[in-house]
Amino acid sequence: MRFPRRMALGALALATWIAAPAQAADEIVMSELREEAVQYGKYAGRLETCKIKPPHPVKTAYLKHAREQGALPQQLEILGRVFDDGQARVRGLRVGFSKEECAEKIQTRQGRELFEQINEWYALD
Repeated sequence: MRFPRRMALGALALATWIAAPAQAADEIVMSELREEAVQYGKYAGRLETCKIKPPHPVKTAYLKHAREQGALPQQLEILGRVFDDGQARVRGLRVGFSKEECAEKIQTRQGRELFEQINEWYALD
């Protein structure tokens, strides 16, 4: 009678040990997604202050990316609020870029990569 109980406890311990790294990875992924949400929220805010319309809504594209990374609906809601917070951080700037500076920044390599990333994420199902 003791042998099956020991096997059950061993199996439970093994299952817990195997599941633990997956939970840690989920927390790491969510942390990275929160950082990206703030970053892309700031980009969206900058585009808004420059009166530049991106090819697709940045928030929608970002949330598609987050869902692809495994974010659950509750997590997507949180990430949406974090995105909005990042966007609000630059929306309230007293001094923004001039129209010429905005156009110049969009033409840089980083600006082109930003639009490519938005297009790629928006294409996700």
